[in-house]
Amino acid sequence: MPKKLEIILKKHLEKLKIKSGENILLVSNLLSFRILDLSINKKIYNLIINMIGRDGNIALTNYNFEFKKKNFYQKNKLYKNKNSLNKYFYKRLNLVFSDSILHNHLLYGPLRSKFKNRKCYNSFGQKSDFDFFKKNSFNILLLGTDGNESCTYIHHLEQLSNVPYRSMKEFIVNLKVNKKIKQIKIEYPINKKNTKLNLNKLFFHKKLKDKLLIASDGFLKSYKIKIKDLHNIGLKILTKNKNLLVK
Repeated sequence: MPKKLEIILKKHLEKLKIKSGENILLVSNLLSFRILDLSINKKIYNLIINMIGRDGNIALTNYNFEFKKKNFYQKNKLYKNKNSLNKYFYKRLNLVFSDSILHNHLLYGPLRSKFKNRKCYNSFGQKSDFDFFKKNSFNILLLGTDGNESCTYIHHLEQLSNVPYRSMKEFIVNLKVNKKIKQIKIEYPINKKNTKLNLNKLFFHKKLKDKLLIASDGFLKSYKIKIKDLHNIGLKILTKNKNLLVK
């Protein structure tokens, strides 16, 4: 099974046309693959790292779901989550952390210094992690998940298009750096009460259909899209229909 699994995963990733020198924002949910093999993290890690090569960059999510309980942020901390693939990457690569409080990302590759030296605590908008990914031609790779579950970039587009069901709220955050705590202000777009969204309405929109790469092999289903395509086309769609994502 281990060797067969490697072949299956390799063919799956090849359908997504991952190339040497490519920049990838990786989001994964391997539970959807229904593969009970402890080596799956290692195999995916080896395949992706070999595919993007030394000139490629890979970014991973490190979202701060503890914030609502503690209103606290510790720089350079890996937050608790159930994503075993992210943990596997974290243990084996010298990743750098962004400064984003809620939607923090980790990055490995030649862009490490450029990514690390930015100062932006907000999740979305200018100078955010997502703005960085767009400007540096990243692709979003959703491994075993879809747009509604995992394409947070769409929330970035919501803010840029000024959707009516979100309003900006200011938070005071206790930021811990080098054992010292200071208070900073961040802004975050909050959904109006009882607003429910379906991000797949944009992710699978007919105008993005030709831009979306799909790999489907039984339980294995993944997607890849260029952030520039999602941004340019998606922003036009949301600007024209600001309530598109509302259920």
